[in-house]
Amino acid sequence: MMKAIDPHRISLILAVLFVLGLGATAYSVYSLQAPNTLTVWVYLTLTAFMGGASLILALRYKKEILVFKEKSTSNNNNDQTNQANAADGNIDLSEMRQIAKAGGQEAALKGLKTICRQLEAGQGAYYEVKDERGERWIELAGGYALSIGEKSTIKFDMGEGLIGQSAAEGKTLYIDEVPEGYMKIASGLGMASPRYLFITPIQKDGKVNGVWEISTFKALTDNQRKFVEEAAQLLDANV
Repeated sequence: MMKAIDPHRISLILAVLFVLGLGATAYSVYSLQAPNTLTVWVYLTLTAFMGGASLILALRYKKEILVFKEKSTSNNNNDQTNQANAADGNIDLSEMRQIAKAGGQEAALKGLKTICRQLEAGQGAYYEVKDERGERWIELAGGYALSIGEKSTIKFDMGEGLIGQSAAEGKTLYIDEVPEGYMKIASGLGMASPRYLFITPIQKDGKVNGVWEISTFKALTDNQRKFVEEAAQLLDANV
């Protein structure tokens, strides 16, 4: 397989040949010892100067073009990668890493709201596992765009419903056909039922301490679901 020829290297070779040609011409004029060679020397010097300057500028410009082209190609590749990631549902976890450092319920709630905004979710809820006198249940601790009263209490026994099931088994659930009337999302335009539901546990050392529930009107990609799970894992060490 033939190796591609570097245009920049060819330019350098031509420049060297040009200088050698000038040298040969100068030697020839010197060898002739003809009268009135001073004028020839002046023209030859000016030609050498202008030719050399032109070559230097051409080579430098060529190099700048190559560098600019490489940078442009790199930027285009980055833009295409970002667009592909966005289309595929990839989301940056850098903000979640900062939130996770705080730990506790506040981080779980703030993280949930951040995720819902990035996913353009309609609603999100954070449930906290309660443990008293040997009894464990899971209770709503806050959320994003919830359409329930502030004083309302929503809780499930371990294993009860989708939330209790996720908490009891420590597994993620994805429902792509939410039953009509399962939940409502309120807005200034009225009430609407989401079509998709994603539930993932937040746990530490294998013990579930909370659950995120995210409802959307559009399907979540595999990468988006993986993003939510990875965000929950970031909270594992700080819940």
